[in-house]
Amino acid sequence: MITIDYKGANDTIKAAVTYANNLFTYTPFLDAIYNIKQFDMADISPQKIADMIHSSDLHLLVDLYWPLPFAKSAHAYDDPLNPSIIHINKMTVNRPVHSICNTLVHQCIHALNAANPGYYFGHGDNTTTGKDNTAPFKIANLAQNMVTEENIISDPMTHEPTDNIPVIRNTTSKEIQESLFKEGIFCFYDMKAILEA
Repeated sequence: MITIDYKGANDTIKAAVTYANNLFTYTPFLDAIYNIKQFDMADISPQKIADMIHSSDLHLLVDLYWPLPFAKSAHAYDDPLNPSIIHINKMTVNRPVHSICNTLVHQCIHALNAANPGYYFGHGDNTTTGKDNTAPFKIANLAQNMVTEENIISDPMTHEPTDNIPVIRNTTSKEIQESLFKEGIFCFYDMKAILEA
């Protein structure tokens, strides 16, 4: 199964991580994915994705970052060199647990796809328009609706465009982190080190 770990102190993120981890073993959630007819832009069936979620041994870690001034509303960004890190924008964590759960599950689907490169079940570019029936958006929306007690319209999952993050490809994770730092994007642990220095 997919598991997420978070070592920070934010109670909302902790709760969202607990919900997401439980959903990945929750039969009604897996059945809901299994019963979808098809995902847009995917070359794999929803049934196969549900099986992959169930049988996966992916372990992901949540990491918070500070966004660039013009990307404050992005919930997260994808790290193609290290898809097992869920990078969440620290400026967007003041929202309900079910919304953060949506972001976590969305990023987990990206990580699952990265771990299975023989298939594609992403959503193309980082725009949100017309992506509701792609696997990351649809599965994350299912998760959000199972976590909330209200009948809501799921939040759109906005990504930090990787164009905003120079040299994200063809570099090591350390080089990416240094580049992010130079661009003003810090993870929580970098910020903590700066404050403690």
